[in-house]
Amino acid sequence: HRSMAMVKRLLLYSLVGLVLAGFAFQWTRSKPTTQVSEELAAPTVDAAGIVHVGSIRLWRDYAANEVAADNLYKGKSVRVMGRVLSIGKDGRGAAVLNLVSGNPVFQSMATLEAAQTQRAATLMKGTRVTVQCVGNGLMMKMPQLEDCSLLEPQ
Repeated sequence: HRSMAMVKRLLLYSLVGLVLAGFAFQWTRSKPTTQVSEELAAPTVDAAGIVHVGSIRLWRDYAANEVAADNLYKGKSVRVMGRVLSIGKDGRGAAVLNLVSGNPVFQSMATLEAAQTQRAATLMKGTRVTVQCVGNGLMMKMPQLEDCSLLEPQ
């Protein structure tokens, strides 16, 4: 009889623990971090005509409709906020930041001005950055940003 009461108590504690863990998990998933919300930021245009957008939103806009996204970004001054996924060089030796896009294969590519190469060497994967660039359309399903400058942390 005593062992049956202990089993019931153990089951009750386990059930309560699972319910609390479920609430905690849902609570943490339902609260977006500032970092992610910046990356999802919808495009806005400031008084100087600069388009501000998050790196994930930029990629999603191009994935949804390249023509509409080109109307928003191509040939325009664009300020993009996001996290660095990787840092490399293009065929000309220019530093390129691949920004998180929400897609594991395709990223938003920000090619830095030559004067920014040394700053790129100090960055690490996962670093939050803001780059100011000129939108250059889509190539191989990846938004292209050219002539980029790294801005100071916001």
